[in-house]
Amino acid sequence: MAGLTHDMLPHVRRKTSLPNPKRDSIEQFRDYFRKEPKVLEMLLNKVKVCADCKKPCAYHQERCNSCGSSLSQVSISHTDNILLSFVLGIGKGKFPFKISVRFQDENCLCFDDPLSVSAVHLCCVPAQEYVPDLRYLFGRPRRGRRMLELLYNSAAKACLENYWGDESFQEFYLGGKVKWKKLLTESELFVLTAAGMNYPPSQYQLHVQFIHGPLLPFHYALFLEGGHFHYKRFFPYSFLLASLNALEDDNRDFRNSHPDYDMDLIIDEMEKFYGISYDKHWHAMISQIKQMQETHAPWAEKDFEYRVVGNQVFDAQAGFHHPGITVKSLQTSDVKRIQSYGRPYDTDEKPSGGSYNFPAENPKELQDWTE
Repeated sequence: MAGLTHDMLPHVRRKTSLPNPKRDSIEQFRDYFRKEPKVLEMLLNKVKVCADCKKPCAYHQERCNSCGSSLSQVSISHTDNILLSFVLGIGKGKFPFKISVRFQDENCLCFDDPLSVSAVHLCCVPAQEYVPDLRYLFGRPRRGRRMLELLYNSAAKACLENYWGDESFQEFYLGGKVKWKKLLTESELFVLTAAGMNYPPSQYQLHVQFIHGPLLPFHYALFLEGGHFHYKRFFPYSFLLASLNALEDDNRDFRNSHPDYDMDLIIDEMEKFYGISYDKHWHAMISQIKQMQETHAPWAEKDFEYRVVGNQVFDAQAGFHHPGITVKSLQTSDVKRIQSYGRPYDTDEKPSGGSYNFPAENPKELQDWTE
């Protein structure tokens, strides 16, 4: 279903104003550090860019996880590392790097994902450290476990204070205060979220995806087709935390024994030596997402004007074909109507935002986990 007609959608506004960027553009930044190959490398992602919606996707994906288009004929390329640019206070690349911040301090930055797949879709990144992807957590399990918990707890805090603290959000998605007598704690909130990390990522700075149900209608349909939370690409928070705790307790890491950080090998060894099954954690998360959708999705068929079959759009009531309407245009419109990203909008009715309050003075000051 697509073409949402519901007019009473809650939008949760940001509570704080944000500063202007410290640095104007990523190209100026590159020019300043042109003699620093490590810095230049940090500013790039290895991706496949969707030909239809232009979203950068992980280079091994078969389908775009934004619009569902095939990536089979798309070549690998490089894009700007936007998440690291946020941390460094860079103002723009090919477009302005505005952030819809929900929580920030000197250690991390948590913000609304502009490509949200759910009612609340937050990303949380470390701000004092350069960690290209989740594999490096397994090289330093104690430090990695602390990092993982910091990012998850910061995202949960942002969710509780911004979204659960909003009465209209509670009423629309959660059944109001009668059902929820009090705000949950960060740990209790876990049952209503799908949290974790992707490997390989589409942005090469470690980030927790904190996805609070329900999924948006288009994205739930894509999820049911296998287009989200890909098996052995999305690593649930519960699996990562259990694995890092086990390695820490055993005083073991993969930095010395497996310096290439092969994730399939790590998955196998976590089950073989510690009984921690990726499959069990992943399937539990998938079941949890379906349960969240059944419990909290507020939409009904009558709320939509169109029905989508493959890449074709049909009238939901009369059934006739709309060849002039694209699935992508409907998806974009629905996401914009539902999401709280960039609220309040500016005078031109475009998402507002700003920059990180505590940008690093120099990227070389970031603690580099690749060294």
